[in-house]
Amino acid sequence: MDELELPDLWQLHLYDHEADLTLGGVEHAFRTGSVSLVPPGTPVRYRYRGRSEHLYVHLRLGAAGEPP
Repeated sequence: MDELELPDLWQLHLYDHEADLTLGGVEHAFRTGSVSLVPPGTPVRYRYRGRSEHLYVHLRLGAAGEPP
């Protein structure tokens, strides 16, 4: 099991496995092909079921302003 909270970063994950994911106290079951988008500062707990391969990106969005 992994627990984390990224205070300044969004988390985008594409899962290639099954897992239970608790976001801000609400549990969700994920299967292969599922995607999650977690806002900054959200407590996350992963409970894996076997091997846990997935793709992810953690990113910081810029401030709003005029488009270039």
